[in-house]
Amino acid sequence: MVSQISPGVLSQEQGEDKCEEEGKWFEYARGEGMMDEDLKIKKEVKNREMDFGEKRPRFYTGSLMVEVIRNHLISKGYNVSNRDVFIKGVDCQIDLLVLKPKSRIVNPVLFNPEDVLVAFEIKKSGVFSVDSIDVIKRNFDKISKINPKIKCVYLTLYEGRKYKHRINKEKLGYDVFEIFLVVEKHESKPTGDWNRLQNKLKNCRDAC
Repeated sequence: MVSQISPGVLSQEQGEDKCEEEGKWFEYARGEGMMDEDLKIKKEVKNREMDFGEKRPRFYTGSLMVEVIRNHLISKGYNVSNRDVFIKGVDCQIDLLVLKPKSRIVNPVLFNPEDVLVAFEIKKSGVFSVDSIDVIKRNFDKISKINPKIKCVYLTLYEGRKYKHRINKEKLGYDVFEIFLVVEKHESKPTGDWNRLQNKLKNCRDAC
């Protein structure tokens, strides 16, 4: 079970301590030297996928991916929900929320629209059909309708450069961030989107 986090803004040191409290197996920053954070995320996901062995349940990697991102955001001092939560008035489950710094968590799986800054859809390697893109867009539309100030973000660890179902802002109508771009079968390159996402989140928090 993922524990409930405390409200408010955390310093980076407090955020890192919080990560350790919630699961020391995440190798976020300590012990990794000067490795860029996007590479740390990639390494963590790869290493922790193998904890389950070769034959993993269908949703294991997706849950793991959300949890890795969650812990990295906590380490930066963001007020972050548990994974798989809801916004009051929206009839779909949401991977992760970034909340306003002073929002107080009363129900750890249900949040008031006015307390939410950013809603995330998080994938490890994109989507595999047009239908999936349509579902994400409909869910983001529902969130925006209940509170237009909420920023909806699609985040994927990997995306194929020429993949036919690659999501972009034009298709989705919302911000898209790809941490790594697959350029060859076994080669991926960081895009810089993780740093761009951090800038967006900081701007959202500073503006609230």
